[in-house]
Amino acid sequence: MNAATAIAPAGIIPAGAVLPGTPAEVELPGHVSFTQIDCFATCPEQYRQRYVLRRPYVRSAALVVGSAAHTAIQHGLAVKMATGEDAPVDAFDDALAAAWNSASSEGDVEWGGKAEGDHLDQAAALVRAYAEDVAPRVVPVAVEADVAVKLPGLSKVLVGRVDVVEAERLREVKTTAATQSSPMPSWRVQARLYQAALLRPVVWDQLVKTKTPKALAGDGVLEVEYSPAAAAGAVSIAAGVVREIERLWSLFGPDEAWPMMGASHPWACSRCSARAACAWGASS
Repeated sequence: MNAATAIAPAGIIPAGAVLPGTPAEVELPGHVSFTQIDCFATCPEQYRQRYVLRRPYVRSAALVVGSAAHTAIQHGLAVKMATGEDAPVDAFDDALAAAWNSASSEGDVEWGGKAEGDHLDQAAALVRAYAEDVAPRVVPVAVEADVAVKLPGLSKVLVGRVDVVEAERLREVKTTAATQSSPMPSWRVQARLYQAALLRPVVWDQLVKTKTPKALAGDGVLEVEYSPAAAAGAVSIAAGVVREIERLWSLFGPDEAWPMMGASHPWACSRCSARAACAWGASS
């Protein structure tokens, strides 16, 4: 597992180079999450940069909007769970203001040529739409519920957080650029993993970033019934990914580049903030 010694072309950081923010000692994460699995499935090298080397990354405006809106909605639903009554829209607005200050200050953000205030306005419109059009039908028994799934044959446990648990279903809130008529593939895998722990159907609500932002309830539109076979299949997928992560660790360790499979992905490289440290991303 020797670091590369050849001189890298201009703009490419050689394997083994220590960048600011790289921990002195690196190791595989002690647990696994769906986000890690999804990242590795997209590009193992991106996974190495983010979760093994833990290098700082620049977040997109879309990520900040989604994160802040998500936090505000969780707060509003937690108020409903505690009081039995719908939280006023003002409570959602106040929660968004606090969530935005936190999300927008956690490192560098690429605002995409727009003012930060424009993105905040979009997040506020999405949250208000959810508070008015979706939240009244939600009856939460838990918000941001921790789940853990044992992976067969492995010591690591898959951990996650379900947005909302209701008596008869799980509810996930997704931010999208356009209305989705069916669940995205990654949503399905995540949902099946959660079903392995909580044994309920899953519904997806949408925050849609159209010109006039809107919120759509997923009941009867975007949902999957609980399937023990499908849940077991998702657990098998997760276990297989963890085994592949461990295999690449044994082959390359933390210093040598892992397969740069994001090169064949339609947008993974262009949105990867670790591309400056990647031989393909820096040169493409």
